[in-house]
Amino acid sequence: MEDNKTIATVRISLEFEAEYDSFHGRTLEEFGELIDQELHESLHDFREEDVVSIFSRVESVNLVSQ
Repeated sequence: MEDNKTIATVRISLEFEAEYDSFHGRTLEEFGELIDQELHESLHDFREEDVVSIFSRVESVNLVSQ
C-alpha cells in the first residue's frame, strides 16, 4: 500500500438466511464461521485492488424453521 492513499472505513450490518442441513456435518456455529470466511473471500475478490483489510464477527446463528 502506498503511503499517500487515504483509507476509508465502511461499516455494514448484514443479515441473511441460508439453507442449513445439519447432515453435512457442521454445527450451526461452524456453518456461521464458514459463511463469514466465504464473505471475506468474496469481498476481497470483488474489490481486490482496494481492500486493505476486512473485520467481521458472527453475532448469532439461529434456526428459523425445521
